[in-house]
Amino acid sequence: MQDAPHHGSGSPLPSTGFPLSAHRSRSRWIVIASITTLLLLYVGSPYYAFWRFTTALRQRDAAALEQRVDFPALRKSMKQHLNARIAELRPQNPKRQKLFDAVSNALGASALESIVDAYLTPDGLAAFLGNPKIAGDIAAGRVRADGASPGGSAADVSPGTGGSRALLGEHIDWSKVRYAFFTSARDFLVDVDGTKLRFRLSAFRWRLRGVEFELTPVKR
Repeated sequence: MQDAPHHGSGSPLPSTGFPLSAHRSRSRWIVIASITTLLLLYVGSPYYAFWRFTTALRQRDAAALEQRVDFPALRKSMKQHLNARIAELRPQNPKRQKLFDAVSNALGASALESIVDAYLTPDGLAAFLGNPKIAGDIAAGRVRADGASPGGSAADVSPGTGGSRALLGEHIDWSKVRYAFFTSARDFLVDVDGTKLRFRLSAFRWRLRGVEFELTPVKR
């Protein structure tokens, strides 16, 4: 009885049926598909976040807005923006400058703080975005929150009053979106009829952290 032949150490290994190049090609396509999927998710994520943000506004969902808006950063940004815009509104005419300065000094920083704190909340944000320019007019002392002539106190500024709701509006026309795209890897800008909403990616979530708008021009 003859012994079965033994394979020596130099004998070739049994073929698996798949060449090594095929394994490498398959792995490469898996990597490419994974990267492409992640890239598509990243590019689409701010648009989805913006849609969820508008849904939360329409439904007055305070809990959802808390997750999609960085309110401390938004309030800080808004105060800086309003201060800068109000300074730009200062008339060049000396007589109008005196009136402008008198009204601004009478209102003081406390009025600006009250406006921002009152409207930049889950309940007041929708009303504010409905007509943000009027908030700047209130801060500049050109109109009171109840629609009356200047001279009201900071207590008049509340998104719950009928006058302020009429001025600021209850609805936002999202059909007027002019632009929505990245400004950097972590920043996303949405332009709604001239009002710019700035979102930032933080902790894997896009959140609103800035609003920019032009104030109603005045005679100079």
